[in-house]
Amino acid sequence: MDGTWGAVIVCLGLTTLIITPFIVNKIIKFKLEIAKINAETTIKAEEIRSRNQFEFEKYLKQEENEKNKTVNNDMNDGDISGNSNRSRVRL
Repeated sequence: MDGTWGAVIVCLGLTTLIITPFIVNKIIKFKLEIAKINAETTIKAEEIRSRNQFEFEKYLKQEENEKNKTVNNDMNDGDISGNSNRSRVRL
C-alpha cells in the first residue's frame, strides 16, 4: 500500500510540475491583454480630450476675433460719423 500511495503522490507532483507552466503562461497572457486594452483605452481617451480642447480653444479664438471685429467696426463707424476731420487710427 505504501508503494501505491507513493506512486500516486509522485504522479500528482509530476502532473503539477508539467501543467503549472501552462497555467501561469495563460494567466500572464490574460493580464497582458487586459493591460494592453487599458492602455489603448487611455490613449483614445486622451486623444479625444486633446481634440476637444483644441476645438474649444479654436471656438473661443473665433468668438474673440468676431467680437474684436464687431468692436472695431463700431468704433470705426463712430469715428467716421462723429468727426469727419479725424484720421483713422489703427489699433
